[in-house]
Amino acid sequence: MQILDYQIEALKYMLPYLRTNEDVVAVLKAIGSRFTNLQNAIVYLLDTLDIRKARGVWLDYAGAEVGAQRDEMDFGNYFCVNRLHLNVEKRFYFLTSGVDPESPLSLPDAEFIQKIFAYIGANSSCGTRNEIIEIVKTITNADTVIVTKTARCTLSIALTGKSLVLTQNTVNYIQQIIGDGIYLEELTQNEKTN
Repeated sequence: MQILDYQIEALKYMLPYLRTNEDVVAVLKAIGSRFTNLQNAIVYLLDTLDIRKARGVWLDYAGAEVGAQRDEMDFGNYFCVNRLHLNVEKRFYFLTSGVDPESPLSLPDAEFIQKIFAYIGANSSCGTRNEIIEIVKTITNADTVIVTKTARCTLSIALTGKSLVLTQNTVNYIQQIIGDGIYLEELTQNEKTN
């Protein structure tokens, strides 16, 4: 004798009836669309928590947690005299197209993400040579970083990469990462051609 699962058998007959009943279909679509909207909202919130996927103000919130700000400008360094950086190319970032002179200077999202990761690395670093090299790689977008001790408490850093990000603020930040009492004698950059 064949044993039947009467619940499954009942559902087989019930499903075609439910699909043809317009009222049931309307209710199921409404419930389904609400669950879809809820799922989309949850995915959006999870994406905003992921620093690599976050954009706009969500990055500002993440940056504030680790001490990173979008400001790329340090007027004290740009307008002082007799400093090593006077003849070095500088990059200026604008929040808008630059039409409005009142607009603040700001990093774009992609570069701010790099800065946030560098701050995370610096905040969790024990100050070892390898950790410092990884942080400098992150903040400058370098492929290789070579740190050379040139004298007592004096370092020279050589960066190599295709699209290096190096501003005076970056140099100041690298100096902060290296630590007080250590002099950054030279920071050279070598653009990779291939």
